[in-house]
Amino acid sequence: MKLIITESRRDGAVIKWLDKKYGKLTPRKGIGYEDYFDEKGNNIFSYSYGDITIVSPDLQYDLFNMFGLKRYDLNQIVKPWVEETYGINVDLVQYTTWHCNNCGMYHPTKYHIIE
Repeated sequence: MKLIITESRRDGAVIKWLDKKYGKLTPRKGIGYEDYFDEKGNNIFSYSYGDITIVSPDLQYDLFNMFGLKRYDLNQIVKPWVEETYGINVDLVQYTTWHCNNCGMYHPTKYHIIE
């Protein structure tokens, strides 16, 4: 069963979920970058030169599959959330892509999805 909700409700649900699951990450500075880790030591995202790169495949999978976000949505929802939660100025939110052996395209998840 697929639920259909309005964008504003979806955005609120995503923000609430991000707060609960990723609201207390620990930053570790490097030269020219800062990585943010969860309590298990998993790197969730990296901040460098104004850009956030989501490096956690689990976070990407949930954002794209559970919430149905698109590229544009990342900068409309995740960007303000990161800025408010971690107090950093973000120009752009990026993500990692994986090559799909099923269709030969690149997807934001490790698994084949229809975009």
